[in-house]
Amino acid sequence: MIVRAYTGHCTHHLKGGRVRQFRPKGEMLVVMPDGQMQGADARAKHRANEDVTRYSEGGLSARLFVGLSAPAPSGKGQVPRYSIKQVVDAVVAIRKEQGQRPDATFLAQKGIYTEGEGAELVEEDSVQIIIIDIFGTPENTFVQQMTDLGEAPRARFEQKEVILEVQNKGVVQAVYGIHA
Repeated sequence: MIVRAYTGHCTHHLKGGRVRQFRPKGEMLVVMPDGQMQGADARAKHRANEDVTRYSEGGLSARLFVGLSAPAPSGKGQVPRYSIKQVVDAVVAIRKEQGQRPDATFLAQKGIYTEGEGAELVEEDSVQIIIIDIFGTPENTFVQQMTDLGEAPRARFEQKEVILEVQNKGVVQAVYGIHA
């Protein structure tokens, strides 16, 4: 499958002058419909054995940024508490709860999350989840589904905020902050 979504470094300028950046780090993994994660080598081997099917001209996609650290049990600072697999499993379950097909495409990549421009620098591993709508869902419905999707891992993984970026044909249309 050819994925038309920008998955690289991004900078979001938020209200109040806040600036947040996401810098991908590590191998890009594709979560297959059966829940298995495949790296580039496995995907290349799989592609060599299949024909290419074009589903659409491209359309809506969403990137959700979810941190893997949470408040330390002592109450002081943040500690790594979650894995990419836990976030992916949660997203798959949430999409099923939304009545969406479980074979939606998810890409997850480990990265470093920072908050800059004079604010406290926070470095933590995070997950970038990309959901591509190849079925032509109306934009307002897709944005609502993605907002709901962002709220569940925000609460489940003890995050102050999950960033949702909505794209159309790989171009950012809007950025949302989903917070407590």
